[in-house]
Amino acid sequence: MFVKGLLFLLFSSGCAFRFGAVLQEKRDAHLAAALHYAVEWINHEKMWGTFALSIKYVDPVDYYEATSQACRLLEKRQITALFGSADVGLNAQLQRWTSSVNLPFFTAIDDLGIFKNKNLSPITQIDLFPKNQLVEALADLIRHWKWTRITVVFADIRRAQRLVSFLDMDHPKSVRFTFVRVRDGDFLAAARQVKEIEECGFYPRKDCSEFSRTLLDLDPEDTFNFLLAALQMGLIELKHWYLLTSMDLKTMDMGLFRHNHARYISVDTIDPTFINTTRSFHLKKFQDYVRQKWEDENPGNKNLKMKIRNSPKLRKESETAKDKGAKI
Repeated sequence: MFVKGLLFLLFSSGCAFRFGAVLQEKRDAHLAAALHYAVEWINHEKMWGTFALSIKYVDPVDYYEATSQACRLLEKRQITALFGSADVGLNAQLQRWTSSVNLPFFTAIDDLGIFKNKNLSPITQIDLFPKNQLVEALADLIRHWKWTRITVVFADIRRAQRLVSFLDMDHPKSVRFTFVRVRDGDFLAAARQVKEIEECGFYPRKDCSEFSRTLLDLDPEDTFNFLLAALQMGLIELKHWYLLTSMDLKTMDMGLFRHNHARYISVDTIDPTFINTTRSFHLKKFQDYVRQKWEDENPGNKNLKMKIRNSPKLRKESETAKDKGAKI
């Protein structure tokens, strides 16, 4: 979680701690809300000194202004760390700058490794998004359930490239992956392809299963749109299992998809130990606060990405189904 990241910086830099953030006002409304909430909570607890937060907002494409604002934060506010945006390009620009001035840079998004630069100092960037753990958790779930045929739905080819390490893992040779790409936002066409694969027209009958297992490698908004299309195609039924690479299942509006007993599984990065031992931190209040701030800035936009937490442990939300003895 953000709180843990802040505590790390606190212990490494002393009690007086100032940090900044260069964000976009609408797209980063959830990040700004999370930072404000975390700072207010830590200061209220009075256990780790005093925190000060300075946020500068910039236009989406004005990367020069972003660097200028970051310089001002360092010179005038004397920040000791900087938080990045949800915008991958803006983050890349800020990363280059923080590396040049040796300033810790926190990023909380999945940048898909698009702007990975081996020449930059790895010490200055602190990645809160658990990329490796996510892939490992998905692989563990597939091994546990002994899935043998999986349909992978994706829209961004860069996300699919990230799955290369996932496919290279020690899966049984009997696991068969079929890829379906959402092209030009046509989710209904993609759902139709999944339906055709489900009907097993391309495989011998012995390789088919009464269950349909689909890995959705999509962001929250695309996940929602695909499930709407799946609902139209009759793909929301008891036999359907959806494994999501997005870690935002709890914040998505799933009201339309709760019927017919279809299953939706994603990885949760909340550390239960922190929640259980830190009674003064109310997770639901925190999530409601962030969600409200997002809706205030982005009315009607369902693409809220609550990727603002970090933990060394990943709790699988599929445990409930497993405990009930679900057989696949």
